[in-house]
Amino acid sequence: GDLLEAAPLVSPLAWPLAYRWPVHRLGPDHQPAAPPDTPTLLLLRRESDGSVRFSDLSPLAYRLLQRLGEVPELSGREHLQALAQEAGTGEVADFIAQGHALLRQMRASGVVLGTARK
Repeated sequence: GDLLEAAPLVSPLAWPLAYRWPVHRLGPDHQPAAPPDTPTLLLLRRESDGSVRFSDLSPLAYRLLQRLGEVPELSGREHLQALAQEAGTGEVADFIAQGHALLRQMRASGVVLGTARK
């Protein structure tokens, strides 16, 4: 379906996560004394072969996935318009175009499965 005009469906096997610490990098040789200034935003997803993959997320990708889970009935365009307003951008059309590209990338990687009818 059209990711802008319909409601994007997030895979139940994909989870956006936010941490104060870079949890995916902590280990015996990496134990920072203080958390970084910015949160660690990750996507955890289970692949079709059963393996688990972690990916870094941009703040926009994290917030978009968060919104898709919170208000699943909204269209991709409605989510992106709300995010543009949250971000205070005056270039809404450019923001939506970039967000649309992000949604297409998420669909290609299996994070977004498709769309639901409104």
